[in-house]
Amino acid sequence: MSSLRALLRRPVVATDTAEQLGVVEGVVVDPAQRRILAVHLGAKTDTFVSWDDVHSVGSDAVMVSSSAAARAPRGPFEERAAAGVHIAPGKRLLDDGGDELGEVDDVEFDDSTGAVEGLSVGDTTVTSDRLRGVGSYAVVVAREPS
Repeated sequence: MSSLRALLRRPVVATDTAEQLGVVEGVVVDPAQRRILAVHLGAKTDTFVSWDDVHSVGSDAVMVSSSAAARAPRGPFEERAAAGVHIAPGKRLLDDGGDELGEVDDVEFDDSTGAVEGLSVGDTTVTSDRLRGVGSYAVVVAREPS
């Protein structure tokens, strides 16, 4: 398991050319699938790499299959990420009842599949099955079952 906080600012390198394509600026998460869809390589260039093109996540770099994997945003989730809407440390966390739970400290995920495991908020982990939406104002999760 890996964490978003550890992934941020890590170089992204193509295995075919051994060139750095950029650094991880963020990730694109589909709340319904609870999965990382893509890695955002930069707000200035709006370059993305599909998570399916990520070969491995190492302690020093994220390796992608090919330099051709770097591309412009595709689809609504990536377009929103290019506009600054993404899940990130410091983002407000609300439940669907309208209660603020704090700020996202980190996002844990499976580095081989991109599956989001949970969101860390202080000493609490909110499991990914509660994830409902990611917006410019907040990340929304289902209210904790009583």
